[in-house]
Amino acid sequence: RCFEAGATDFVAKPFVPQVLISRVKRILENKHYQNNLEEMVSSQVDTITRIQNEVITGIANLIESRDGSTGLHVKNTQNYVRILTKELRRRGMYPDILDKEYENNTIKASVLHDIGKIKIPDAILLKPGRLDDDEFTIMKTHAALGGEIIDKIIANVEDEKYIEIARQIARSHHERWDGNGYPDRIAGEDIPLCARIMAIADVFDALYQERCYKPPIRPISKVLGILEENSGTQFDPNLLEVFLELKDEIEEVSEG
Repeated sequence: RCFEAGATDFVAKPFVPQVLISRVKRILENKHYQNNLEEMVSSQVDTITRIQNEVITGIANLIESRDGSTGLHVKNTQNYVRILTKELRRRGMYPDILDKEYENNTIKASVLHDIGKIKIPDAILLKPGRLDDDEFTIMKTHAALGGEIIDKIIANVEDEKYIEIARQIARSHHERWDGNGYPDRIAGEDIPLCARIMAIADVFDALYQERCYKPPIRPISKVLGILEENSGTQFDPNLLEVFLELKDEIEEVSEG
């Protein structure tokens, strides 16, 4: 009954003081060893997780560097995703989807949203001007390619929930609320929440920062105005409303 109740050991009466002391000492030593072992395992897990995150971010930055970027787009968009996702969860929105794990995975996976661009030819990716129809058709393939690449390169080193969110972000962040996006032309809440969040962060940074094909749009109020004009067509109106209310935090990050 003692063991069934969860005790580590017991001493029957009448007990010998030396036996009692010896057993207590052994239990304390075992507990100390267990605590140290748990700390070592936790430290190793943290180290492995940090290395994985750095490798994944490094891959994303290498892809961005192809178009002359210094990785700021990866950093910026992840910050915007972090700000918006945390605020959505703080407000209790989408409680059946947006728990702490979903929040963390969305923030972490956001850096891989453009991973499919690694398969886009330089002549298109680096073109300093508007793409023609054929070029744009090729450029749009990066979304579907991104989902496939994630399955191939990180599916065996990350947990399934993270992989699913990373895949959804890469494939669906160019879908539109009105169904006129790509590659699957899905609409509304059929678009994964993580991808709808990513879409806002991605477009905001693309407009606000300089690109090889366009100068930056300033001030930030002008960019936010463009986003607001596309509420309910390109973007989820509920998510965009929250994003617009976070103007001060967004501006602080964008200028940081």
